[in-house]
Order: sequence, then C-alpha cells, then structure tokens
Amino acid sequence: MFFPITTIVTNFLVSGFFYYTFLFFYRRNVDFRKLYTINVFANLPFIVLTIISFLLRPIVLVGLAVTGVLLLVGFVENFKLPKQSIARFLLILYLIYMVMWVVNTLQLSKEENSFHNMATPESLDVLEKELKGK
Repeated sequence: MFFPITTIVTNFLVSGFFYYTFLFFYRRNVDFRKLYTINVFANLPFIVLTIISFLLRPIVLVGLAVTGVLLLVGFVENFKLPKQSIARFLLILYLIYMVMWVVNTLQLSKEENSFHNMATPESLDVLEKELKGK
C-alpha cells in the first residue's frame, strides 16, 4: 500500500543527494528533472528484484548492481561527468549498502533463530492443552 509512495519519496531524496553531490563535488549544475528521470528508470531493476527477494535474499544486491551500472551510463551520457570518478563513487555507495545489508541480514537471521528456539515442542504442547482446555 505504501510502497509506491515510499518509492517516489526515496527516488526524490536520492535524486536530491546526487544533485547536490554533482553541484558541490563535480561543479556541475544538472537538470533535476532529467536526474530524477534517470534515477527512476535506473531503479526499476532494484525494485523488481526487491519484490521477489523473499525467494533469494542476495538477489537485492544484484538488482542494486544493475541499478548502479544504469546510473553510471545515465550520468556519464547525459551530464558528461567523468566516468572513472562516478564509477568509483557509485562503487563506494554500493559497498556501503552491501555492508549494511549483510549486517542487517545476519541480525535478522539471528532473531529468527532465537524466536524459533523459543518455540520448543514442549511449549507448543502446553499451549495446545491450554487452548483446548478453555
């Protein structure tokens, strides 16, 4: 329900991040509308693979890598930014995301295991008896 709204807001914020990055670090004033359009279309593989990530969690990283390549092509071709520098910048952003994703995934699996360990067969039998007794 909120996915389309959060996607629009996130794309707007990421486009603002790139706009000011290009303005301050690369001394380029780019068209925000074009930047937003590039960002939206480049994020499509990430969004699609995020939807099916329940099947295979690391597929999100593949989607983000494809998004990074599309952003690189879009930024270099449309704004004539230096390819090596932009590629390095996007790679750093990808690595930061990947580290955060790994930490989050490990924490999530740890929580799932602790929750699973709490539900022993004995506790489930007690719960079943309590439910049938009432």
